[in-house]
Amino acid sequence: MSNQRLRILLACMPKSGSTFLSSLIAALPGFSQVDLVPTYGHREQELCPKALEANEAAVGDGSYVAQHHVRYSAATDMYMKQFGLRPIVLVRNIFDVVPSLIDHHALENHIYPAAWAPCDIATRSYEEQAHFVTQMAIPWYFNFFASWHDYKDKLVVRYEDLVAQPREILKQICEHMNIVVSPTSIDSAVESVNARGRRKNKVTPGRGKHLPKEDIAAIVRMTNHYPDIDFGPIGISYMARQERAPSTPNSATTRVFWITGLPGAGKTTLARAFQNRLNVSGIKSVILDGDELRAGMNADLGFSDTDRNENVRRIAEVASLFQQSGHTVIVSVVSPTREQRERARQIIGERFTEVFVDTPVDVCESRDPKGNYRRAKQGRIANFTGVSAPYARPQDPAIVIDASLTPVETEVDMLMGYMLAPAGHEGDGHQ
Repeated sequence: MSNQRLRILLACMPKSGSTFLSSLIAALPGFSQVDLVPTYGHREQELCPKALEANEAAVGDGSYVAQHHVRYSAATDMYMKQFGLRPIVLVRNIFDVVPSLIDHHALENHIYPAAWAPCDIATRSYEEQAHFVTQMAIPWYFNFFASWHDYKDKLVVRYEDLVAQPREILKQICEHMNIVVSPTSIDSAVESVNARGRRKNKVTPGRGKHLPKEDIAAIVRMTNHYPDIDFGPIGISYMARQERAPSTPNSATTRVFWITGLPGAGKTTLARAFQNRLNVSGIKSVILDGDELRAGMNADLGFSDTDRNENVRRIAEVASLFQQSGHTVIVSVVSPTREQRERARQIIGERFTEVFVDTPVDVCESRDPKGNYRRAKQGRIANFTGVSAPYARPQDPAIVIDASLTPVETEVDMLMGYMLAPAGHEGDGHQ
């Protein structure tokens, strides 16, 4: 593990598996688990400066993780900067939260930070408890999710993924936090925490489907207050919002996101992550990857100017067909000239959205997974964009991303925000 001192804030929804996840992180070499608040119960769990200072002295050069039901605020931001806290935001399907809180009433107590539950809540019927949680507690969850939405340097973890693949989630956290740790240490952490058993949560995703219909509808309608936020990560798909909350703006989500940039800029990584988010949100999508299409539909084309132009034209025509059939289309292709991209815009029409992955060429070259930059410099690849062929930067793209600086989760947030913005009010995606 690196000698970097890490301070991880696990900002979590109640009943989202936070004890399990924080225990996993604490089981890594060099980590401990600490509390950054003086007490729990009904408390909002705002970070406490005295607790922060005490743990800073106690942990010293070690690393720690602290799990708290804390929303993002100016105070949270101040303490994160002062003490070097880096957040992981743990979320859960919001419909499944309701039966879990009802379980909490019976198995633990009526006390939690999201709402002030009556002392006799556990004696009431399931329907009465569902109504209470929906009306009184669930708004806190929306506030939590919305508060962290625009924070850039965060890793969002879904409870459902944590339950299904704890090793993969822990590995993802290590990569995001630059924790150098062996696969054996990750396996040992998962095995040791699993051996202790779980808390009283029922780790069965999908229980919220059986809530009273009026509560499901009420929860979906709450998204009307945040038309620009994608609630897919907490189980509210865009299609559900359209069906139950018809006042949600921008019913036509089908777009063509034309992702352009140098080879190795991060276009394909962004395209795949974006499609994963769209899938979670219930939005039909398709990826048209330039490299994959050159191996199939465009295998007859070379890299002359004429063939490059034809390559882009064919991709644009296919993208237009998919868009017209109701798909959001994600095109990942170098398309090095402005003329090519303008031609694609003309073919696709007003639903064309140009995304420029503006990653510096030296970063692209350092990645070079296929060794193309090296071969191009050796003269073994002719007309290679970025080495022996020029790339014309877009003049006015809808969205600009530097993949060397921006986490992919934030990149996806930018694309989702642009797509879900009310018609005529697309956000300025330029960094």
